[in-house]
Amino acid sequence: TLFEVLRRRPMAKKDWVPIMFNLLSCDLITLSDKPPKTALLESTVLDRSAIDGIARQLLRTDTGMMTYPALQYFLEQEFHRYEICGSPFSLVLFEMWLRTGDRVEPLPVPAIKEAAGRIYSVKRSIDILAHHEVLNYALVLPQTESASAAMLAHRILEVLQMGTLGG
Repeated sequence: TLFEVLRRRPMAKKDWVPIMFNLLSCDLITLSDKPPKTALLESTVLDRSAIDGIARQLLRTDTGMMTYPALQYFLEQEFHRYEICGSPFSLVLFEMWLRTGDRVEPLPVPAIKEAAGRIYSVKRSIDILAHHEVLNYALVLPQTESASAAMLAHRILEVLQMGTLGG
């Protein structure tokens, strides 16, 4: 997708729009509404119910995000990958608050759950969205340099501001 290309090779809109125009004009690429096809592992049979069961244990049912201990575990794994292979990763820490007039208060759980859904719609399947301590949140981005992480953070900000959360 265009988003993935720009995530891997960040560039300003004034640079990528002419490139896309030329690629389209020369029929080197086409536009499609279909998501890219990804094949599941075919060489071995995976127990999908067991995998889903483990995944459910890592998620908080009220928000749909991973728990703080799960975040710590996966963050440690990414750090080990960095130490051994030099694989880059980014960690985005953020807060979400409800602003009513001049007051700021924590988001209600339905709003957090809807925010998580919006973030899931733009993040990759390997990215990890989780709770970070009490009222903070984190996104672990494997194989991601800081410029691409910043671009994703701006995209997340856009989808979160598209409308009210949880009513």
